[in-house]
Amino acid sequence: MPENDVISLEKTYIGKITTARKNVRLALEASADWRKQAKEDYLFVQGKQWDDKDVEAMKKQKRPTITINRCRPLINQVSGYFGKNLSEATFLPKGKGDDEVCRIAKGITKYVYDKANFKRNKKKVIKDRLICGVGYYWVYYDFDYDVMDGCIKIERRSPFEVFIDPESKQDDLSDAAFCGVYSWESPDELKKVYPEVAEEIGGLEHKYDAEEVAADTVGSEPLWYSKELKKVRVVHYWYTERGFREVYEFEGKIMDGEEVEANPELSAMANLGVIKKNRVPNTSVKYITFCNNVLL
Repeated sequence: MPENDVISLEKTYIGKITTARKNVRLALEASADWRKQAKEDYLFVQGKQWDDKDVEAMKKQKRPTITINRCRPLINQVSGYFGKNLSEATFLPKGKGDDEVCRIAKGITKYVYDKANFKRNKKKVIKDRLICGVGYYWVYYDFDYDVMDGCIKIERRSPFEVFIDPESKQDDLSDAAFCGVYSWESPDELKKVYPEVAEEIGGLEHKYDAEEVAADTVGSEPLWYSKELKKVRVVHYWYTERGFREVYEFEGKIMDGEEVEANPELSAMANLGVIKKNRVPNTSVKYITFCNNVLL
């Protein structure tokens, strides 16, 4: 790759990480109040229903702090109901010959649900929804390099590890400009997984631990590095890019520009104007992983 292209690519990545870091901070700041209240909700369900001041006052009076937890049994009952009564996906045929395809699709879906232990994880997600108002699944393909095969996983993801574009209104996030998840990881483990940026990861650890700079925070919580945990925040970030693409219309069929250019006959027809050319909006979803200002 030419040197100028490499420099241009590096500038592009730097710009994307700068935007991503700004958006992550924005999302965490927008949900700061919810996170505080949600933590209280989880503690309340676990049985911590007294304020610390009231507990101290009761201790001074030598009176017991009795808690009758009516929330937990009800939440367990409702989440258990949804876990046991799993609704199976149904596929409806749209035309002749679709019955067999729908039957196979239903069987595959049921197999995936069983292998992923979806019933148990659905119960956990429903419990999150009942307690704090939201629940998330983490769906991914787990590849086993020993057998060169894998399987689909459907697991519960902690609501505190998810961030969403605060301007998004749709439940399916179709209008979100970005979203993602994060986790706190050990710098030493990250260096093993990403040896090509081990020096940069070590620099982040030294910068904050040596107190050369004040740790970035959102409210009272660390943003990129936790001195208490000695871990960095690793962000998996999805974002949309909007632009335009060229499509061609020929004999009632819509074809992408790349498809036409790859076919000499169609390309010649396009140059002659025989095939109708249109410029249409295009939205693509892209993904990066980073910690602070280091692209992983």
